[in-house]
Amino acid sequence: MILAVHSSPIQDGNLERMVKRVALASGHRFELIELHELGISPCRGCVCCATSKRCVQEDDMEPLYDKLETMDGFILGGVNYNGRLNSLAHIFLERLFPLYHQEPVFRDLPAAVVAVGGKDPDRAAGDMIEYLRDIYFFQVVGSALYASDTPPAFPAVWERSARWACRP
Repeated sequence: MILAVHSSPIQDGNLERMVKRVALASGHRFELIELHELGISPCRGCVCCATSKRCVQEDDMEPLYDKLETMDGFILGGVNYNGRLNSLAHIFLERLFPLYHQEPVFRDLPAAVVAVGGKDPDRAAGDMIEYLRDIYFFQVVGSALYASDTPPAFPAVWERSARWACRP
C-alpha cells in the first residue's frame, strides 16, 4: 500500500486533489493522511529515538510509524509558503528521524513529490526531494507541480469561498 501524505491546511484544495490524483494514477491501494488534522509536535533533537525507532513524544505521529515502516511507496505533498516548504510538511519530515537510525527503513523505497504554491512550487518540491532522497534515502521517482496565480491570500478568493473565512 502507498501512503499519501499532504500538508495543506485547506481541505479539498489544490494540493489534496493533486495528491489523490497521483495516488490513483499509481494503480495501487493508498491511504491519505491529512497533516492538518493531526497534532504533530516538532522534533526536540533529543535522539532518544535512536535505539527504539520511535519518538518519545506522545502525539499523532505515533500511529504513523507502523504505517511508514510497512508501506510499499510514498507520496508527499507540500505547499510553498513564503518561498519554502510549509511547516506542517517540514515538521512531519523531521519526525521521520526515528526510522533513519541504524538501518534506514526507507532505503530505495519509491517516493513521489507533489507541490503547489502561488509562486515557485518547485522550491517546495526541492525541499521535499532533498529530505527524501538525501536524508532518508528514498528513490524519488517523480514530481508534480502546480503554480496557482490566485492563492487563498487574495481577497477575491475570500469573497468566493466560505472556507477562507478568517476565524479567531
